[in-house]
Amino acid sequence: MNNELTFTLINGENMYSAAMLAKEIFPTEFDNTNVFQPTYSYKYAFDEGNKTCWYYLVKQGDQTVGTIGYYFSRSHPKETEIWIGYLGIRPCFQKQGLGAQMLQQMIDHICSLHPKLETIKLFTSNTDGNKAGHHLYPKLGFVLYRTVQTKPHETCYFKKSLKIPG
Repeated sequence: MNNELTFTLINGENMYSAAMLAKEIFPTEFDNTNVFQPTYSYKYAFDEGNKTCWYYLVKQGDQTVGTIGYYFSRSHPKETEIWIGYLGIRPCFQKQGLGAQMLQQMIDHICSLHPKLETIKLFTSNTDGNKAGHHLYPKLGFVLYRTVQTKPHETCYFKKSLKIPG
């Protein structure tokens, strides 16, 4: 299989596929009405035509393996800080190094588009399903800087500094 990952921006044409993929990757994130938060984020990204958030379907060859996105915080928009969101790999493709490859490619892409960027942040729930990510993020230079107890789990915040000290 081709190891190269390709990123396709989520838009009106692939929104349904993106929502079904999100349901597979993030099954505990659906509420009792079967509504999923990324669907709203995906829709916001292309309906509003805004330039503050971007979400992608990620493929390896002809197989969709995951999803990832990035955004400027709406409450604190800064050119120097970006958040990565909805980073997930389909269960059948996990434990193959694709999460690291996908995250590193996205970091490289973000840095090429936003040269003033100083910090990349992300957050994740501290659940059994996210243990791999908690081991991955430090390997790519992220540090845990805050944990918040939320129901029913803890939320962990990571950041990666892009500034060269000195």
